Formats: sequence, C-alpha cells, structure tokens
Amino acid sequence: MKKEDFPFLRQLAREMSGISLTEDKAFLVESRLEAFASREGVASVDDLIRRLRQEPLNGLHQRAMEALANHETLFFRDIAPFEILRRWIVPEILSRGSSGGRVSVWSAACSFGQEPYSVAMLLREHFPALHDSALRLVASDFSTVAVERAASGRYSQLEINRGLPAPYLLKYFEQHGLEWQLRPEIRRMVEFERLNLLNTLPAAAPFDIILLRNMLIYLDLDLRRSVLGRIRRALKPDGFLFLGISESTFGIDDGYSPVAVDNGCYYRLRPTGGLL
Repeated sequence: MKKEDFPFLRQLAREMSGISLTEDKAFLVESRLEAFASREGVASVDDLIRRLRQEPLNGLHQRAMEALANHETLFFRDIAPFEILRRWIVPEILSRGSSGGRVSVWSAACSFGQEPYSVAMLLREHFPALHDSALRLVASDFSTVAVERAASGRYSQLEINRGLPAPYLLKYFEQHGLEWQLRPEIRRMVEFERLNLLNTLPAAAPFDIILLRNMLIYLDLDLRRSVLGRIRRALKPDGFLFLGISESTFGIDDGYSPVAVDNGCYYRLRPTGGLL
C-alpha cells in the first residue's frame, strides 16, 4: 500500500463507518485489505484502492470498510451490565405504571449478535412473564455481513466458549455439526437491521435501554460527541445507557449523568439532556 493511500482510506473509513484509523494501524489496514482483495478477486491492494478512488461510492466501498471493522465480541461481555439489568433496571422499568409492562432495548453496535442474544436469554431466563409482545429488542450494526451472521444465530465452539454459561448452552442452543444455533424462540426475540448510527436512528426509538458498548473507542472526539448527541434523541427521558468499561461521556457530552452500581456503571439523561 502506498503511503499516500492511507489518508484516503482514513477519510473514507471516517465518513462511512466512523472508524478512526491512526497511522500505527497502517499495517493492520493493509493486511485486512489484502485478505479482502483476495476474496473479491482483485489482484492487489493497490488495484483495490485504485478502484475505491475512481468509482462512485458503491457496495465495494461498503464491504471494504466492513473488512476494516473490529467485530471482537463475546456473550455476556463484562458481566456487570447484565447483572445490573437483571437486578435493578428491568425490575424498575416493569414497576413503572407508565411502561405498561413493556420494555424496549437497542443494541446499537451488535456485531455478530452475542450482545442482543445475551439480553434475550437473560430476559427469558429471569423475566418469563415478559412475553414477546411486551418486548422490543432491536439490534443494529453498520456491517451487512455482521447483521446477516447475527440473524442466523449460529456460532462456532470457540465463540460459544467465550462467555456463555453452560446451562444456557444446554437450554437455548441446538448443535448442528461443528456449530451451535440459538433456538428459534430466542432468535425471534431480536429484530436485526443494518443501520449506520452516524446518520440514522431505528424507527422504534426512543428506547428504555440502549447498549452502546465498545464502539466509541474507535471514533475520534468529534464523532463521539455527535453519536452521543444522537443517542440522547433515541433514549427515553427516564431511560438507561450503557457504554463499554473503558468509555465515558465525561468531557464529551454533559447531557448524561453516570450512576455507579454493582461494580458497573450506566448513564441517565440529565433533565435538559433530552431536549438538545
């Protein structure tokens, strides 16, 4: 990859996915594009970049940027948020007369689906009275490949071993050869859609709970501020926002107040936060 191509790729990634590519990631970018070019039948990374420069934005650009994304995830990641949901947040929402016994959740960067399916299994396990008609669980990602894979609910043994409690495997999965697939009743609980939250919000907004975990770390400061501002419009005034353990709204968006509980943290809108 030519040195002058990296600024072009960095700008393209920022505009299409929000991913911030720093100079120290040049080797990783080239490696991923090399594998992508091979899958696409393009002779070399240089030929691929030449096409990306010359052609109007199309599916090739989208797929190339998806190839640069980090889809690292696992079931019940950083267990604390799920314990907070189980012990505090879902019971509080259900106790509100205004909720009508309904709960709405958005997994805003769902990758291959482990996060929203973890929420689905948690709710099915601990809140069996929360029937499908009383739950709206939306999961989105900017990657078409990730969303399609997530919707299939199929995982390798290695993915299953990362975070999934053994009783949940026995109760909620079926084995198909070397893979495991979530049972249909769990897959039906989640609505998957391809969505770029840099410029779009789900039609089902606003939500009681938004999980925006481990995405902001890949964005520059301006895009973090923009995304958090959009999320405020997607969160109910009395809703709950979860970020990754290394992420915070501090110094970025003062429309949120952090709440520490059970070795974890979530955010609430300040009284004027939802009005901006």
